[in-house]
Amino acid sequence: MYSQYLLSLAVLTANLVSASRNPTYFNLTAISAVNNVSLFQCWQLTTPITSSAQNGLSGSMVQQLGALNGNATYGYLPANFPGANHPAPGNQYVVVLSGKMRVTVPNTTERAIFTGGANSVIIAADTADKSIIGHVTGTLDEPVAALQIPFLNGQIPPYKVLYNGTCKSRELNFC
Repeated sequence: MYSQYLLSLAVLTANLVSASRNPTYFNLTAISAVNNVSLFQCWQLTTPITSSAQNGLSGSMVQQLGALNGNATYGYLPANFPGANHPAPGNQYVVVLSGKMRVTVPNTTERAIFTGGANSVIIAADTADKSIIGHVTGTLDEPVAALQIPFLNGQIPPYKVLYNGTCKSRELNFC
């Protein structure tokens, strides 16, 4: 009699653990701007994460990233690259593939380090029409390889701002 309840508890627990490992929405840090000053914000894309139905990937998690421009670039920044003030050239994803990218906002205390890996997708949206000075992108003691992937016509996919500041590691999905 108890074994039946134990089995039900085991199945329920397994489902809860499985559900907690599969996030429903994708959170990422954005470099945005308010009142002509760049800042970091934690954004959540409002298109939900889904389970892939693609042959060979069925059951894996996928996030639709929106319409992208065909002019993506692969960049390489050497170790200890200081960077300089600049706005984002256009609304775009930046994907840090390797290394540690340091981003600061001049004349503020805003700073963040983005490490290459599964949670290294950010959005740069502090374009010249929104931020006077922009931000500074540099590196630490190792080079950084990154992709810059512009949105088609600058159109950022639907999102909501969770709060000002970088997303906490526990809030990042696909970890």
